[in-house]
Amino acid sequence: LEFGLRRAQGPDGAISASRYAFMGGFDGTSNVLAGKLFGIGARGTMAHSFVTTFADCDELKDRTLDGTDVVARAMHYRADMGYRACNNGELAAFVAYAQAFPDNFLALVDTYET
Repeated sequence: LEFGLRRAQGPDGAISASRYAFMGGFDGTSNVLAGKLFGIGARGTMAHSFVTTFADCDELKDRTLDGTDVVARAMHYRADMGYRACNNGELAAFVAYAQAFPDNFLALVDTYET
């Protein structure tokens, strides 16, 4: 999966980079225009803004994924690892996104504290 759009330089740098990455064996791109022009599957992570829209796990309508309470499981692992001051809004965002895209979940972990 190629994510070079933000770092590409030049008037067609992003399009060229996406195309050549695909030719070199990558199976998808975050560049929607390159996907459209060259028939490359467009893929990506959740938006940073999505992560910031949740304040707490209470906002989730459902805490489960495939019958497992993933919030409870995450809280258990966090406690085992000694993490006490974590942002539950971020956890809620990851759970909501995983529920929305259960077969293609790709977390944007650079915004996650633990």
